Amino acid sequence: MTPEEALAAARARAAAARAAGGYADLGGLTIAPKDRIGTDQLMEWAVLEPDESTTRSTRRLGAPITYAKRALLHVLRQYHGELTAEQTRFNMHLLVHVAELEDRLARLEARGPERP
Repeated sequence: MTPEEALAAARARAAAARAAGGYADLGGLTIAPKDRIGTDQLMEWAVLEPDESTTRSTRRLGAPITYAKRALLHVLRQYHGELTAEQTRFNMHLLVHVAELEDRLARLEARGPERP
């Protein structure tokens, strides 16, 4: 049996089962539309705040690995701080620019269509 034949057979069996009432109603699996995410929530997400206390290893001999990871974090703390600060700055500048564009769009929409 080729893959195309198998697909056709599976579709035919599914259609027959559906016609016989073999599948339950899946209405509960629909995803309701989420409200639009506001600028305040985006601002909160834009700030990077890594939690170094969650650094651990789940391997069998994880304690020495966790110790090594935390030691590396301690040694590279300044580097990581600079990286997160730079990324946070970028996120905030981008978010401010998007907010300005949203305000501009709202003003243009409120003004209405221009007439020649």
